[in-house]
Amino acid sequence: MIYEQLLHILADDSRVQLGLIQDTTDGLLQSAGDSPLREALERVHHGVWELSTLISDISDFYAHSAGRLSEAESDFDLRVTLDGVRGRFSRCRPQSDWIALTKVRHDVPTLLRGRPARLQDMLLGAAAGALDTRSPGSLRIDVTKGWERDERVVLIFRCVLCPQQPPTPDEITRFRQVLAPVSDDGPLLRQHLRAELAKRLAHASEGSLEAVATDDGSLAFELKLPFSMRTVAASPPETGPAPALRGHRVLVVDGIEARRSRTDALARLWGLQTESVGSGREALQALRRGVSEGQPFDLA
Repeated sequence: MIYEQLLHILADDSRVQLGLIQDTTDGLLQSAGDSPLREALERVHHGVWELSTLISDISDFYAHSAGRLSEAESDFDLRVTLDGVRGRFSRCRPQSDWIALTKVRHDVPTLLRGRPARLQDMLLGAAAGALDTRSPGSLRIDVTKGWERDERVVLIFRCVLCPQQPPTPDEITRFRQVLAPVSDDGPLLRQHLRAELAKRLAHASEGSLEAVATDDGSLAFELKLPFSMRTVAASPPETGPAPALRGHRVLVVDGIEARRSRTDALARLWGLQTESVGSGREALQALRRGVSEGQPFDLA
């Protein structure tokens, strides 16, 4: 127990100090322009990020092994989370010209409940097993829906690494070894730490992570994870009379005269009292005038 407490203290203190260095480097980079020091600052910035990531990986790995790794579930938007994957990917591969591309199929529910940070860790951790030895390219993440029942859904993240040069048979073999089922035997290599943690996190989250075959022989893996679909509370039934449009004051704002005239004419057909203007400045003046005259607009 004392070792776990010591690890957490060291990890937290290190993150604070590294955060100060990173903030300072960020400020210097913003003002560096084309300074000869810019390249050195970028190396420091990247090194600090890598060291901070390594500390977090080791801390999480130990907490998972001790059965104490848990994060609170939260409501999240899948597309926003995948945007975060792209952002983190660009920070961890700043010098390599790798890019992340994501595609969410139309039938995939995007409002979910789960652990979005853990999802990002799994996707990036599994990709890290192959990126260190590959030439520049793209990580393509295609999200599809598996089964759906009782407000639960399994999402399938099919991730394909597309380097400029096709992988050799030896690289494909090594990649599959990195994503082999979780095992407590054998040495744990530094470059495989994030991939190993990703496999264990997937298993702890009742999902799976494994290498898969592709038609063109690219390096690819599939992450399957269950999520709860976010429920939206039903609105209470309307008890009052239905709202009527007739008689309400409306300000129509459009810089294109023909379109403004059509919108104004349609609003008048609905029984609205309209006034139309052609710019934002005129709209603000009309809104202020309506308030000052005691006849504010109901809609703009």
